Amino acid sequence: MVKRKSTPRRGSPTKKSSTRVYRIGNKSFKLRNTTLKHIKKLQMTTASCIPKLPFSRVIREVLQERTGAGEDYRIQLAALAALQEAAELYLVQLFEDANKCAYHARRVTVNPTDMNLALEIRGVNDPGYIKEL
Repeated sequence: MVKRKSTPRRGSPTKKSSTRVYRIGNKSFKLRNTTLKHIKKLQMTTASCIPKLPFSRVIREVLQERTGAGEDYRIQLAALAALQEAAELYLVQLFEDANKCAYHARRVTVNPTDMNLALEIRGVNDPGYIKEL
């Protein structure tokens, strides 16, 4: 019996694909290597994702609105760091819940309706404050 030659492979055999295909149900989606590297980098680090200076500006603006224009308060760096850590933790958990809602609807993209549903399940009083685009 004579062996047949296999058909030649397309493309170079040493080049690896630059994308990974993930399947959710019947649908598949691709993540590029740069996206995967960025996700892994963020998961491995303990540094905050939100820059410190813009976050401190937002906190100062909220304090100005709550206390009045005439009063000026100072905030310790440790208090700002604790507020930032708590805010990032809350946002990450909210996005995880919204991602689960999108996955349940057999979607990959998170919509504002997913965020509203996650807030409603959590028991936030007014979940309608995330506006539709």
